[in-house]
Amino acid sequence: MLDLRTLAPIGLIAASAASQCLCFNNNPPGTNLLLGDDGLRVVSLPFAFPFHGASYNRITIDSNGVVRLGDSALTNPSDPTPTTDELRNDPHPSIALLWDDWAVQQCAAGDGIFFEADTSRASIVFKNIPQQGYGPGLLSGEVVLMPDGTIYLDYQPTCTLPSVGQCIAGLSRGSGAPVNSFDPIASVSIADSTGYHVFDAANKQLELSGWTFQVAPTGPGAYSLAKAFPPACAPAVMDPGIAQGPFPIGVGCPRPVANGSIYEVFSGNSGARPFDLANSSIEFVHSNGSYTVQQGAAFDASYQTNGVALPGVDDDSQHAVSLGAMGSFRFGTKQASTSVTVGANGYVWLPTGSAAYNAVATAFHSQGARIAAAWTDLIPNAVTAPIYWENHDASFCRATWVAVPAFGDGGANTFQVTLKNNGNIVLSYAACSMGDQRPPLVGISGGNGAADLGMVDLAAAGVAQAVTRRVTGLAAMSHTASRIQLGTNLELDSTMPDETSFFGVFVFGLSSPGIALDSYGMTDCVQYSTYELSYFPVFFSPGQPMQLVLPVAYNIAYGIDLYSQGAAWSTLNPFGVIVSNGLRHHVGL
Repeated sequence: MLDLRTLAPIGLIAASAASQCLCFNNNPPGTNLLLGDDGLRVVSLPFAFPFHGASYNRITIDSNGVVRLGDSALTNPSDPTPTTDELRNDPHPSIALLWDDWAVQQCAAGDGIFFEADTSRASIVFKNIPQQGYGPGLLSGEVVLMPDGTIYLDYQPTCTLPSVGQCIAGLSRGSGAPVNSFDPIASVSIADSTGYHVFDAANKQLELSGWTFQVAPTGPGAYSLAKAFPPACAPAVMDPGIAQGPFPIGVGCPRPVANGSIYEVFSGNSGARPFDLANSSIEFVHSNGSYTVQQGAAFDASYQTNGVALPGVDDDSQHAVSLGAMGSFRFGTKQASTSVTVGANGYVWLPTGSAAYNAVATAFHSQGARIAAAWTDLIPNAVTAPIYWENHDASFCRATWVAVPAFGDGGANTFQVTLKNNGNIVLSYAACSMGDQRPPLVGISGGNGAADLGMVDLAAAGVAQAVTRRVTGLAAMSHTASRIQLGTNLELDSTMPDETSFFGVFVFGLSSPGIALDSYGMTDCVQYSTYELSYFPVFFSPGQPMQLVLPVAYNIAYGIDLYSQGAAWSTLNPFGVIVSNGLRHHVGL
């Protein structure tokens, strides 16, 4: 359990209340939120509070006498100028004890805005807060939220109206709630979760003073209103869990790189780029996500002896095949596949994709990862046993197309794709007579929106031309987390760009040094968190994100900024470690 008491021990334990009660007269009435003028504070509730069909485990306390349901501090500033239109149209439901321009910064010692909660109720106390600049208005009262959705609005006898302007009491579901002005003394029900009363300077007496009102749900969007006489709560014995964030810091490494392609589109035997790979071979040598073109091994004629003719081969057919003794094949930085799909039209999907006969470069880049030995409209149903598959050797797997004619041109084209267990790819050709009707595309692509860096000349006079490009892209390691809340679980998550990685750590510290780590061989990596507090090792399945769930003790430290970051073993840089962006979590007041 992640016990934040190790930072600043309090040793306080939550006490439950048997029924509703008021904290106003306790000393103190809860934890002083130390809000400034027009201040906001997001606090966590130890229960889910239901309101108008939704549940809320966080509320936002506005120093101007309003409680908003949810984390409105992310989008709503504090508002000292109440209007009914704002109350009705706020995207967050609002509970207004007495909404006006109150000056909490002018409070005497022991007064202010307080929060106290346990699993049976949450109390927000506004204690002796003077009106901003004018006087003699004084906000003294309490909002109480119950797990069943009941709301109590308490107005102390000392609560008085401001001498100028207007103030608003009541509640609204927001998001375009209807006009529903009512008299809280005379009315007994509230419809559509919205009911409010506007007080102005002409009314020098606040008719609510000295009363506590129970607003109890009676159905979807309906409430009954009644005067109540709740007792005083026992003195608070628990400080609240108050949290902000997490807030992202910087970016992770490696530097993001899009998928790419190494390819050549031929123009037919009579065009400017005639097919010139017959009786030659090229090998794509793997290094992480990059490949370099070099001379490959010659066409292997033992395919009939060592392979098996694929059954059911037909025009535009595709065949999922196992990698057999080799087990799996990893294309660049992508997750390893235990099977691939062999297409009759001269390509291999890694691991699968839709059948296609029209070789178009844009499709090569946008569709899935693919090896195109001679992608064109081939018609293998015109011959017998046109495609063989070999998977009995642990060092390689191989697909061979035998004497396959091309649509509209006929002829006979024999070539093969070899997948090596070291990640290399070999395209080998025997006799080929690719025609002019639909010239082939040859190459490899990470697909899925791969960058088009332009065609290359794969071979000249039968000799492979040296070309190096990154083919499978990289995303930066990304770290996210849930909000730290007392008595709940903290969920940590980091994406894993290196799909061979299986081990990492999440670290927690008290500062974010921002130290560049290039000198250690961690290119473009930055240390965003120290690790003097704790670190948590994590094992995970290769190709999957790094995740951790930590239970958080029902206790809290005050005024602490925590920093977290993910780090994982990786083959993507010389040092062997990549790191994520950082996160700042604020816990306490």
